Amino acid sequence: MDDDFAEIEAATKRSLRLGFDDMLRARREAEQTPPPPLSLIPQPDLLPGGIARFRCPLGCGWWHDENPGLESSRLILPVGFTRQDLSDALSLNAEASGLALRDRVERAIVQHYRERHPSA
Repeated sequence: MDDDFAEIEAATKRSLRLGFDDMLRARREAEQTPPPPLSLIPQPDLLPGGIARFRCPLGCGWWHDENPGLESSRLILPVGFTRQDLSDALSLNAEASGLALRDRVERAIVQHYRERHPSA
């Protein structure tokens, strides 16, 4: 009985050590990662239904709503695709969707500034 407990305890310690090593590695990688590019996009309010509301940073009451969950897109996969192919396609799709969202929001904010805050 004690041997069974010792085996479980050893496995638990190995698992915790590996998890801790993974956290340290992730922290080192995060420290070496450059900061994201500056953006004029404010942090959105997250509303029911998946709506992201981007408010005017100057507080004038204007906002721009986006619903990124409604974007449709196609995944392009090779014949006989692998899990890695699927992962790559999903990553590229997410990156393209994120860039398109950022572009739409930035254009909306720039247009708003031109109309309502031309001297800002």
